[in-house]
Amino acid sequence: MKILMKLHNKLAFQLGFPFFLLVVFLNLAVGVISYRSYIKDTAQVQSIPARVAQTGSERVETFFDQLYLDIKLAAKSIRLPLHEETGFLLQDIVRINPSIIELAVFDQDGKELYLAEEVTTHISLPGGDDITKQDYFIETIDHRKEYISNPLTSIYNTPYIIWSVPVIIDESTVVMMRAVVDISTLWETIALVSEKDVDGAHVYITDSTGTILVSNIDNYGEQSGSAKRVLDIVSKDPPVFTYTGQFNVEVGGKAELLPPTNWTIIAEIPLDTLMAETRSNLNILYALAFIFFCLTLYELYALRRYLFEPISEFTKMIKKLSAGNYQTRVTLQIDNELTSLAAAMNQMAKQVNVQTSGNIEKLQQTVVDLNQSAKLLIRRDLELTRANEKLKQLDDMKSDFVSLVTHQLRTPLSGIRWSLSMLINNEMGELNPDQKLYLMKTYESNNRMISLINDMLNADRVDSGTLKFKFTLTDLADLIDNVLVELWSHATKKNVKLKFFPREEVPKVLIDPENMRIVLQNLLDNAIKYSQNGTEVCIGVKQIDSDVEISVQNYGIGIPSEYQSKIFTRFFRAPNAVHTETDGSGLGLYIVESIVKKHHGTIRFSSTENESTTFYVTLPLNKSL
Repeated sequence: MKILMKLHNKLAFQLGFPFFLLVVFLNLAVGVISYRSYIKDTAQVQSIPARVAQTGSERVETFFDQLYLDIKLAAKSIRLPLHEETGFLLQDIVRINPSIIELAVFDQDGKELYLAEEVTTHISLPGGDDITKQDYFIETIDHRKEYISNPLTSIYNTPYIIWSVPVIIDESTVVMMRAVVDISTLWETIALVSEKDVDGAHVYITDSTGTILVSNIDNYGEQSGSAKRVLDIVSKDPPVFTYTGQFNVEVGGKAELLPPTNWTIIAEIPLDTLMAETRSNLNILYALAFIFFCLTLYELYALRRYLFEPISEFTKMIKKLSAGNYQTRVTLQIDNELTSLAAAMNQMAKQVNVQTSGNIEKLQQTVVDLNQSAKLLIRRDLELTRANEKLKQLDDMKSDFVSLVTHQLRTPLSGIRWSLSMLINNEMGELNPDQKLYLMKTYESNNRMISLINDMLNADRVDSGTLKFKFTLTDLADLIDNVLVELWSHATKKNVKLKFFPREEVPKVLIDPENMRIVLQNLLDNAIKYSQNGTEVCIGVKQIDSDVEISVQNYGIGIPSEYQSKIFTRFFRAPNAVHTETDGSGLGLYIVESIVKKHHGTIRFSSTENESTTFYVTLPLNKSL
């Protein structure tokens, strides 16, 4: 029993798979061979019947050629009056050529002048003694043409034809030589053809009506009724090579016309004969497929019994081990390599159970410690949450305070600016130059305070989300022109030229004109403030794909590389900017970036210290905001 089990395991796991591959390979090989033999046999379905029919046609043509020579020889020997030598010649021709039953000579009135015939055979011809009304007589005597009749049947049920030839004695004298030809002798010809080429071939000759004249099979007469059907099939264009033959079996067939008649020779060979090699290969293929199927069933059973079921048991054991059940064991009802694996896993589970039994209390204590730490962390989280809420309240109070103070300051500062403007314009009386100078400085300081308060208010609105936007389609070029007009005097004081280069006609953009004016004012004001005297500030606008880009470039102090990452931070100013222009809130670029983002746009810059700085604002075209 143990020997059988070892053999079973060896076959299932060591020999099963290679044998499985071998059978698959053999199936593929036999399949390829079967396909090649099918291609070969398919070609033979056409070629072999065609060759048999062609050979039969050539042999029948030779038969008629010999017959034609004998009849012509007999016709040339006729002279009037007939001599005894002519009679001997005609009798020799009838005796030598077994297909010629008789040779007869008739004058223009239908009178028989001479008759040479086989002694053992006599055929009663249609018309009796008066042949003058027969087609062959009229065609030969009146029209002086050679005539071959349609096949006729004798009293012996054998087919024959009448072949008449005109013999012109002189211009006014014509006699007819009539040959009666037994065409059943063609049986030997087509029988030799079929036996030589392939066994089981059915070769037969039919006339235009489908009547079988000659066949290499003796009982063809019982099947002659279907010859017309076959004749119609093989005469189609394009030709049909396979069909149901004379004896109701599938055949490969081919037809050939037989000159000088309107007959047809048909060669039929059973498909079982033509496709024999393919059928033999298919039988082998079926046998191998059956073996392959049985082997597959066996392999599936063996894999399930000796591989999948043990693996399932191992999986269950591993799941129990992962759940902490270290006392689980796996039991297999087989005897192979997996049994050793099961023993090893059982030993491993036993050792793990021993090693982990002392650690359970430590783990439980660790869990208690972790729970206490978690409670402490929760308490700290609550304290941080409360502290964060207090900080948020303080930040809101700070924002409210800044908003209140800036609103309260802006109103009196605006009044002061109005009063100073009246004094400077001499509306309250004439001022001397020193008074006017001091008032101008006071007026500028007041404007800076108002600008600072406006920046703080805008920054506060940005932070609180209360900055209002009203988007409309706006012509950027017109908006830039208006801002340039506002800043023209400021640029003139710095001896800075403002240049606006719209490179192309830019479509209108969906923006908030007032907030975008703040963006342009901040960028242009910074460009003017931090430019070297005598330089220029260049403004450009162009369309890039589905966006519009605004660029502002100046030549001045630039932005040091170590501070470029902080340039959009609230209240940040680079040291060189503070040194150049002491006044400033550090809120302008923070507000600019916030407004551009609200437009779903982007802002970036490139700068080289002490050379130039260019800011780029990109806005989407006609985007629904």
